[in-house]
Parts: sequence; structure tokens; C-alpha cells
Amino acid sequence: MWQGREWPSSRAFVFSSDAEDDDAGEAEEADEVFLDAVDEDLDTGFQEDGLLADEEEEDIIPPLRTRAVVSSTDGLDIVADEEDEDDRPRSTMKASAGIVLDDDVDEDDEDELLADVDTEAGVPILDEGLDLDAIIDSGTPAMPSNMGGQEEFLGIDEDEVELEGEEDIEELPGPSYPEPPIREYALGDLLEMAGYGLVDRAASNTKVSGLHTDPHKILPGDLYISLEQDTEENVSEAIENGAVAILGPQSLGKNSSVPMVKVPNPRDAMHRMAAAFYNDPSQKMSVVGVTGSSGKTTTSWLIRGIFEEWGKLTGMMGSIENALYADKLDAEGNLWVPDEADPTLDRDCSAAFHLTPYKGKYEAPNEAPDGLEAQKLLAGMADRGAEVAVVECNPDGLEQGRMDHVDLNIAVFTNLATDAAEEGEFEELLEAQGAIFRRLTNPTTQRAIINLDDPYADDIRAFAAQVPVVTYAMYNKSADVWPEKLRFSMWETEIKVQTPVGPLLIITPLIGRHNVYNILAAVAVGLAVTVDGEPIPLKTIVQGIEATEIVPGRCEVIDEDQPFGCVVDAADTPAALSRLMDGLRECCNKRLILVLGCPGEQDQGKRPFMGEIAHYKADLVIMTNDSPRGEGPNEIIADMVAGYPDSILKRNASVPYQPGFLQDPGRVDYNALEFLWHNCYEYRRYVVEDRWTAIRWAIGSAQADDCVVIAGRGHKDFVEWTFDGETVRGWFDDRVEARNALAKVAKLWQISGFDHAELPWMDVGDREGRMFNKALV
Repeated sequence: MWQGREWPSSRAFVFSSDAEDDDAGEAEEADEVFLDAVDEDLDTGFQEDGLLADEEEEDIIPPLRTRAVVSSTDGLDIVADEEDEDDRPRSTMKASAGIVLDDDVDEDDEDELLADVDTEAGVPILDEGLDLDAIIDSGTPAMPSNMGGQEEFLGIDEDEVELEGEEDIEELPGPSYPEPPIREYALGDLLEMAGYGLVDRAASNTKVSGLHTDPHKILPGDLYISLEQDTEENVSEAIENGAVAILGPQSLGKNSSVPMVKVPNPRDAMHRMAAAFYNDPSQKMSVVGVTGSSGKTTTSWLIRGIFEEWGKLTGMMGSIENALYADKLDAEGNLWVPDEADPTLDRDCSAAFHLTPYKGKYEAPNEAPDGLEAQKLLAGMADRGAEVAVVECNPDGLEQGRMDHVDLNIAVFTNLATDAAEEGEFEELLEAQGAIFRRLTNPTTQRAIINLDDPYADDIRAFAAQVPVVTYAMYNKSADVWPEKLRFSMWETEIKVQTPVGPLLIITPLIGRHNVYNILAAVAVGLAVTVDGEPIPLKTIVQGIEATEIVPGRCEVIDEDQPFGCVVDAADTPAALSRLMDGLRECCNKRLILVLGCPGEQDQGKRPFMGEIAHYKADLVIMTNDSPRGEGPNEIIADMVAGYPDSILKRNASVPYQPGFLQDPGRVDYNALEFLWHNCYEYRRYVVEDRWTAIRWAIGSAQADDCVVIAGRGHKDFVEWTFDGETVRGWFDDRVEARNALAKVAKLWQISGFDHAELPWMDVGDREGRMFNKALV
């Protein structure tokens, strides 16, 4: 049972609580002890589980960087990377987790706490006589397989590692789940549980052992739910596969072989039947729902991190994975196991102009699961003993009532993004997101968490009028949770968070201003609830957030000890790309190098806007592809570069070869390459249709303190091409490709007289002397 944490009496509101006095007292005492302990240690360093930052760690020190304040806005100190003589290793910053600041910390102590790091990265010495072809050839035996790539991304095989003095270490076991129940109901009973009574006496005893809306997945004993616009062929196929009954719309035809139940609204009936069949699994857990136009995924992962740090068995239903603890769940709510061998496990990367087989992979879940799939997933968690479920609530799903029969204890509103306004959908989205807040009616066990900076915050607050509201904001200091100080770098973010129960210091590898919002939302959730009368300790909130070092494909920092940043992100809309680039601009001292592609056969209208954002917010742009499917790669890129300003497009149209210099060099006649490279270099705008090559060109061109941004795909690990009407998937993961390229880039830096700071790469001095003569234009 969730209750609210009691704020100090000075706050504008006080949550009611049914917690036992002893439990509440112990929690309050623990928080006070933690605050006092931190206060005592301010002079010596950060505190995490008793470890101070000045204690020596047995660790390999990564490349060192520095930071300094570059601006201050709205009372927030903003810090970004800068060359400095202050050398403190990044590893000590990671040892500074778990800070809760005392209100009495003075400015000098605070500045010492937020002291900055770093130095220049060291580069290994390269043997003489290195073959450049061997460097850039991903398949060469000269490149050790453990340098970057998937093996390092997934972690070193524990059987191959022997830690000194730790020969007998045993792997900590994961949770042992109870066996899920086998469900079977009489059709009449199931309909009654769902609020229907629409079946004759003879059919009421028909045994139902499963529910499906896909006739291909029907097993003997299942009830087939036929939705609007279904076909008679699907119904027939479901019966042939063993469906014992059909539930569908009034227009459903007759079939005497199985009982048929006709309802006015089959989609609502599906939601009801699913909740009834799976015994309302959301009522057996504490459920946090996160809704909004952006930030849902990262916020959900941070909330998950808090509860897991607290020791609660936590399930996740989201756009990256459906999971319980570290175990992924399939769409039926079962523990996922590969259905075939994965041929890429022994590979470091894919290959240029080649489709690598995509087999044995976990497929990313449906971002807006229907009500039936949602109940299956929640049941898969509850049946195995989950105490908490964190659910991404996609606005599209909310509009269709997909969460109507999911009971939320906490509803989190992140924002209503501006790209929806361009499509004229604000009112529809607002109503859809407001629906879950209207269903919050119990002031003892339910809470609303609202971003006070969003212009629609008051509307959401009105929807949640029956329950206490906890607010967070970046700029509005009347919020309950807000950042007093911020420090950004390419490697981490430091936030001093003000809350009603005291200030917290959070140091996280999640970077960018947009991630600050996500962190504040997670802090608000952690402060707002108790479970079984037990509040979440403040230290646990901080450590749970800091333990969430990566959200796959969401502004994910790829760190191979290189002296420049590299980020992979899923930004695939103009608004998302704009937020990403703005956030990284605050973290990056020098160039933003952007690799961007758009998928084929979808969202064609947004491509010029993606190109426009790329041009105005990146210093060097390499346009490439995502999943072309049945479209020509060059045609997709032509749509994207159409967003460039007229000055570039007019020059592009005037060059003596068509369709201009904004195309892949491989499509240009050899005699015209000089013209193409000159114009591309002048504007720092390039086109490379092969994404494998584009990533390596970008990373190879990056210099110290630059940042390479690989956008549009995020956690997706496949590309799609269509051949003769058949769509084929191939393995391609931006994160794996980036790690593979980064593992080799240090060798490029050691080639004497080799200029790879710009494209094309060439010998030092050759750029101005040969290719980039103004007479060529």
C-alpha cells in the first residue's frame, strides 16, 4: 500500500499517511543520520556507502577532463568541459554517489564539493610502418576483437577474467520467480467478471484458456477477440487454429461451430476481458505510469533504478524493453528466450554495404501496446512476485483507452512537446494524457507528479484535483523539486536538487539539460511515496538515480577513453533532435559532429525539418540513411538536405555536375570529385549513404573536446531493406559500430603527417595546396 511521505510543516501541503508511527520514525531518523553524516564529511569529500572521494581506489584511471563555469542562467550555475590545470580523475567523480546536502552547507564548502575534474587523454604510441588500410578495414586481423564492439558492449566473459585474490567469487543469483498460474475460465464466468452477460446457457460452460487478437497466435482453447475492421478470413483462421469462442462487433457474421459473443465496443470489451482473465494484475503491485511527449523512457528507467536500489522487485513496460529485474519479457508476459542462435555474438560490428543476419535478437516492444498486451505483461510481472511496475504510457495508447483498466498509484507528466502543436493535436493529446490523472481519486494511495515548467501543467493539475500533487521544474522555484545548481560536461552532470526534505547532490553520467528534467521527475516520485508504511530513504533515491548509468539509446554516452564525446540517441523528430542538440551544445566545448538519417517509407514530411535542425545546430553534418526499406537511399537524403538554407541549395544547383555536391561521393564521376569535396568542405555538409561508413568518418574526424552525435535510431539494433517486395532485416547497432570505430581511432591520431580533422582525410598540407583552391569554384 502506498502512502505519501510527510513534508515539513512549512510546505504548502502535507500528505496524509497511514504508516505505522514506528516505521515512519525509523525512516525519518535514518534520513537525519544520513544528512548529519554527509555534513560531517563535507571537508573531506563525497560520500557513498562510507567511501570518501579522497580514499584511494584500485581502478584504472580513464582519460581526464576538466570543466569550468561558462554561463549562469536563472540562478543556475552552468558548467561545461574546458581545458584546465585542475586534474582530478573521472573515476573519483563516480565514487561520489549518494550525496544528500545539509541546508547549512556554506558556499565555500559547496564549491569544494562541486570541484571539477580532468586532464588531457593519453594516446598510446604507435609502431612505425602502420598501414592506413589496415586501420580503417574493420575486418583486419590486426584489430583485436576485444577492442570495442559488441563483446565489450555486453561485458567481458566472466570465465575469461580472473581477479587477483578473488578466485572463489560466486556470481550473485538473480531472483527466483514463482511459477505463474495456469488460467482457465468458463466463458460465462469470464464475461460476468468483465461486466457482460451476453452468452446463452449452453455456451457459458465453454472453457477459455487464453485470449488473442491475432488469429495466427491462437492455440486450442483460446478466445479470439475480433476488433473493428476484422475480416471473416481471420475469424475462420482463428477457429481452424483452435479458438473455442469468438468475441467481436455487432457486424460479426454467424458461425455455428463455436459460440460468438457480439458487443457494441469490442476494443473496450477486450480491455475488460483482459483485466478479468489476468486477475487485475495492476492491483497486486504498486504501479507508476509515466506519460508525456518526451522523456518517458529515461524517466521510467530512473524510477526503476530507485526501486531496485531499494530492494523492490520491479517490472518495466516500455519502448526499449519489457522486463522483470534483469529478465526480458516477451509480448505474452513470459520470460524471453532466443528462438534461434544469434550469429552476431562473436562479431565486433557489421560491415559496410552488407546486411548481417538478424536472428536470435530481442525485438523492441510495441511502444503503445493494446490493453490485452498490457495486461499480459503486467500479469507476467505480478505472477512472478513483482512489487512495483513502471509503465511508459504512450499518449497514442491513452487516447484509445489502452490503460483504462490499469490502476496507477503514481502518474507522472513530463511535457506536451511543441511538435504536437505543428500537427494541431494539442487538445487531443492533452485530453488523452489527462485521462489517467482523472482516474487518480484516492488521496492516500495515489499521487500526481507534474512538470511545473510545462505550459499545460495547470490543466494536468486540474485533472488530478482529487489527489496530492508533487511538482518539479527547472526554472520555476515554486516547484517542490528544482535544481539550485547545475554543472554539465560531456561525461556527467552534477545537480544540487532542492526538495521539501532537504537538498540532494546527484552526480550522474546522464548528460544534457533534457536529462535534468528526467532526473527531477524521478526524485519527485521517490519523495512522494511510501510502500507498506516504509518511505524511500533519501540516500536510496540518490544512489538509485546514480546507478542508472545508461538508458540504452537515449543520449547514451559511448566512452572508450577517447578525448572527445560520442553520443547515440533516438531523436527521430525535429523537436527531439532540436532538444538533443541544444542540450549537447551546453556540454561540448568545440564542434558538434552530427550523423543523421531518416527511415524510408514513413514520415516523409518531417525530413526537410530534420535537415534544417541539423544544419543550424551542428557544426559538421553527415547525412546518411536509417532503414531505407523500399525507397532509394539517395532520394531520402535529397528530402533531408532540402531543409538546408537557400545559400547552400543555390550553390548545389549551380555546380557543373548534377544533382550537385549534396550527394554521396560514390555517385559522382571521378573528374567531378574535386568540385564535390571543395563545396562539402566549405560548408562542412557531407552525404554518405552507407551508415557504417558515415559513423566511421565522423568518429575519425573528431578532435579533442568535439562531440560526435549519432542520431535517429538509439537502441534499435537492425536496419530494414526491401527487395522484390520483401522486407529484410539486418543487424546494425549504432552503439556497437561507434565502439568498434572508437577502439581504433587512437591509431589514426598517431600517423605522422596525416590530417583527419576534416573530410576528406589526407596528408597535412595537401588540403589547401591541391583540393581547396578557390579557382575551382
